[in-house]
Amino acid sequence: MPVPGLSVTSISATTNATCAVADGRGYCWGTGKSDVPREIDMSGALAGKAITSISVSPNRTCATAAGAVYCWGSSKKDAPAKSVLAGAIASKTITNVATAPSRTCAIAGGQPYCWGSGNNDTPVRVAVSGPLSAKTATTISASNNSTCVAAQDGTAYCWGSGNTDVPQQVGTGGAPAGQAVTSISTANNTDCLTAGGKAYCWSGGNSATPQEFNASGALTGKNTTSISAATNRTCAIAERTAYCWGPGNFTWQWLFGGS
Repeated sequence: MPVPGLSVTSISATTNATCAVADGRGYCWGTGKSDVPREIDMSGALAGKAITSISVSPNRTCATAAGAVYCWGSSKKDAPAKSVLAGAIASKTITNVATAPSRTCAIAGGQPYCWGSGNNDTPVRVAVSGPLSAKTATTISASNNSTCVAAQDGTAYCWGSGNTDVPQQVGTGGAPAGQAVTSISTANNTDCLTAGGKAYCWSGGNSATPQEFNASGALTGKNTTSISAATNRTCAIAERTAYCWGPGNFTWQWLFGGS
């Protein structure tokens, strides 16, 4: 059953779990219809801190709090631990995080960094060339083979997927219908973003143009501000409430937050 009365500000979906931030605290739940959001352990490393973003992948979850990254594994016994990050990112304030099965990415000081791929455990600034290099990044999303970033000026960029290692702007002439992008998400087969209070998705590489997703049911007429796509479902935040849906099932369901 839903957990009402909370204000949802961040959401992340993966194959077997969904996590969200509500009122500065983290909650996660599984794919079963009977599963309800469970608060993550806030008594250890996260004690007294407000979570600002969260990202879940099949093997771990990461969150940002007090300008740092905290991660934990998929076991219920795993507790959040602060990630000790070296290199250029060490002295920067981290505001957003994205985790994929083989790597983690974050926004620090307005720039994207990634680590964990191969033997690289030290965060390295990415997107150092192309149009994104001169912009201030606000949110980041990572999958096995691609990365997407939304910038402060409302534009969005993606790279990887075998197409290019240089960030390419999403859409034609900027955000769909000239609206500022507020969030972006990349999964193995589908990428999505929110702009102008609506959700847009596309597939087939960076050159594809986002197409508006026509919401129905509980989400009709609501202002959608954030989205997270996974292989088997998509979740979004609209008016501080979380909604999720699966492939072939276009009935929107209220799951978390709201009144």
